[in-house]
Amino acid sequence: MCSEALMKKELFERCFKVDMLLLVNDNIKNVRMSLAKVLRHHFLNQINGTFVFDMDVNDCVRLLKQDKCREIKELVEDIQTFPINEERQVTLEEYLERL
Repeated sequence: MCSEALMKKELFERCFKVDMLLLVNDNIKNVRMSLAKVLRHHFLNQINGTFVFDMDVNDCVRLLKQDKCREIKELVEDIQTFPINEERQVTLEEYLERL
């Protein structure tokens, strides 16, 4: 990864990442749906997406796969989370505490 890309990643992690991932718990369905769309694009449309191997981002996808809204689950159902083939169970409470 070039130094400019690394600086952008570090800036995003420092200023935006946690706030973005906390949206997984938002009461508004459209907010969670927008998060699902962003993550879908990052995992499926970006070649070597910067956060594809980030555990917090992967756990966010896992939580969205459990969302009460069918449309949100459908947006993320075909995202392969890391580590591949690991049936990791994540609870919202544990995830929010960890962030």
